[in-house]
Amino acid sequence: MSDHPLDRPRREPSRQLLRREGDRFETEPHPPLPRHGPHEPRREMGLDDLVRLVRRQWRVIAATFAVVVTGTAVYTWTAKPVWEASALIRVEEQGANAVEALLLPGMVGSSDLETEMLVAATHPVLSVVAVSLKNHFELRDPPDVPRHALFSHVDFDRTTSEADYEIVRLEPDRYRLRTVGRAGLPLELEFQAGDTVALPGGSFALLTEGEMLQAGAGGVPKRMEVGTLEFEHAVSYLQEDLSVSRPDRMASLFRVAYQGKERWLVRTLVNDVAQAFIEQRGDIQKAKARSTVDLLREQTAGIHDSLEARENELRSFRERNQVVALGAEAEEQVRSLADLRTERTRYATERDALANRLEEALGSGHGTPDYRKLMAFPTFLRNPTFQDLVRALMDAEARRTELLGRATESHPDVILVNKQIADLEDQVVDLATGYLNSLSDQIATVDTALVRLGVDLEEIPARELEFARLEREIDGLAGLYAVLQEGLKEAEVTAAVDDQSVHVVEPAVMSREPVKPRKAMNMAVASVLGLMLGLGLALVRQAVDHRLRADDDVGKMLGAPVLTRVPRLPAAAANGPRPATLVAQHQGTFVSAEAYRSLRSSIFFASLGGDGHKELVVTSPGPRDGKSVTASNLAVTFAQQGLQTLLIDADLRRSTLHQAFEVEQSPGLTEYLRDEVSLDRILAVTDVPRLFLLPAGEAPPNPSELLGGKKMEDMLELVRDYFDAIVVDSPPVLAVTDPVVLAHKVGGVLLVVRTGQTHREAADEALHQLRMVGANVLGVVVNESERRGRYGYGGAYYGAYH
Repeated sequence: MSDHPLDRPRREPSRQLLRREGDRFETEPHPPLPRHGPHEPRREMGLDDLVRLVRRQWRVIAATFAVVVTGTAVYTWTAKPVWEASALIRVEEQGANAVEALLLPGMVGSSDLETEMLVAATHPVLSVVAVSLKNHFELRDPPDVPRHALFSHVDFDRTTSEADYEIVRLEPDRYRLRTVGRAGLPLELEFQAGDTVALPGGSFALLTEGEMLQAGAGGVPKRMEVGTLEFEHAVSYLQEDLSVSRPDRMASLFRVAYQGKERWLVRTLVNDVAQAFIEQRGDIQKAKARSTVDLLREQTAGIHDSLEARENELRSFRERNQVVALGAEAEEQVRSLADLRTERTRYATERDALANRLEEALGSGHGTPDYRKLMAFPTFLRNPTFQDLVRALMDAEARRTELLGRATESHPDVILVNKQIADLEDQVVDLATGYLNSLSDQIATVDTALVRLGVDLEEIPARELEFARLEREIDGLAGLYAVLQEGLKEAEVTAAVDDQSVHVVEPAVMSREPVKPRKAMNMAVASVLGLMLGLGLALVRQAVDHRLRADDDVGKMLGAPVLTRVPRLPAAAANGPRPATLVAQHQGTFVSAEAYRSLRSSIFFASLGGDGHKELVVTSPGPRDGKSVTASNLAVTFAQQGLQTLLIDADLRRSTLHQAFEVEQSPGLTEYLRDEVSLDRILAVTDVPRLFLLPAGEAPPNPSELLGGKKMEDMLELVRDYFDAIVVDSPPVLAVTDPVVLAHKVGGVLLVVRTGQTHREAADEALHQLRMVGANVLGVVVNESERRGRYGYGGAYYGAYH
């Protein structure tokens, strides 16, 4: 009897897939797996997801980590060290001396430490330091050698321009200097050690090699880099690197700190800043004290002249009039009248004196007004409002004097201060004028009282009243003169003594360790940053990469059951269907063969093992997903199970199964569908018992029409009666319509995807197209699903079992 299946008698259609001989039949089909599955809702990334991400993208994470850490290490170990030095300055609170208490009440008594901190970092203070240290001349290389160990002379002024120079040693004590970079005028010259080298804005001289060694240079450098800066730029850079802070809010202390790349210069610079601040503050205090002395001397001289005049007038009055004591009965009235007249005289005198002072201050319209003549007016000395104006006016004049020391009258700051002075002077005049008017009103009031008392005291001699008035005026002037004399002496002492209220508590010392770069800190931050950046790049790569991965939950992702996961095939199998791809036949004890046997078992529980048809279509979303390999190996496992199996190559465009089973491609399915050959002539016998192959044949111009025609349906109906299992290899779903045409002609469809190759959207779209035509999608086969772990593919546990 022939072994050809079509030579056998036609059997009743079988509705069950049979086990190998000796096994029992599946008498009750297992309920089919669901044809559709809902997509799982998106969830937050958990620890397991993070572990999978790291395992998947470990090369990106490791490379990013290595780049960041290496770059940071290179920078940290090659960057020039930055040194820091700091000094602690104390500003003591000042008590008011007699002069300040007299003329400027409320002005002193406490020191505004925040203001002093700002002053310490201002341009005038740092300008002094920049000039003294020649900070606009820099020694850039070698970095760890002090400037005084190489240069015997450095002298640059405020006209220095930007330039970079290179000094190269030619021979002992002989050097060549040239301009480098774009800045500065082109310059090249040779000179000897000790020669004064002139540069734009200044000059310098090098020590001899012996002097360099003695000065602590540590050796004679073969090459040096120096640079000059514009003076304003040098001061600006100094301000940027200088910091002023208050270490304790309860103490009258502040700290001045500076960071720079010249270790020896940093300490000197901080101490010079502290000294410049103290000297400038002392100069300002002395200037204020000298101004107070000049004012007091002028006012004391005026009071002295007035006192002498009143004493002479009293002496003349005594000589000219015989003044006797008043009777007891009239003493009280005389005293009252004398007090009123004395008060009126005092008011009148004060008014006249104030009018004269005001006229002198205004200059009668000629010359420059001098409002200082109003400052020592006796009444104004006791007026807080007037003294506040005086204090503000003196401060403004002091600021103008300071500004004129370094700017002209046309400078905006000077113009602003002049405007403030003019406003304050107008306020002084308004205050004096108002007080003058109030004196006139008081005189009118006293006159009214005198008229009333005059009726009762007409007989009291006028000379007695005049005598009492003169005595009172002399007493008042004598008391004021004594106060001014005391204040003048204290002011003179203050002007002659240095300011002791500010001093350096802790001078700057040379740093032992640089503050930058912090190697341990930099490496720790770089490690954390590199790891975070690596994870970020891994997340970005995962977000833009929509291909399926071996560790993805494909079933939940696609909404279809995963029937099996096939590990990576041997290298020869990965490139296309060759005999090596028939792992189910040639590698029966390996993991990949077990995966196809697992697929066969899963299909037994699907619709093919129940009431549906016994054939299935194997397809994929795109090319190179491994559908042909899956179809051929699945057919081998069916045959090994003892089933008469037919493998149909329906990929009429790019057929490959004839290569895997080493049979002729033509004649085949194409020729049969075109009625060029009978079915029994195209069925090929394979090396696998009970497995027959129907090759594709020559590629036709209209494969979709051939596969969708009545001839194809009749052929499937015919072979169902002769075979227990029929596997159809079809083209990719998204490439052509052939799989869709075949899907409703067979009992089930198997979708093959490949991790690292198939995109999630492509797999979703393929399932959608199949379900749109009512195809029974049994499930998904995942190729190259290399799982790691104790019980995964390739694990030691599984290998040891075999």
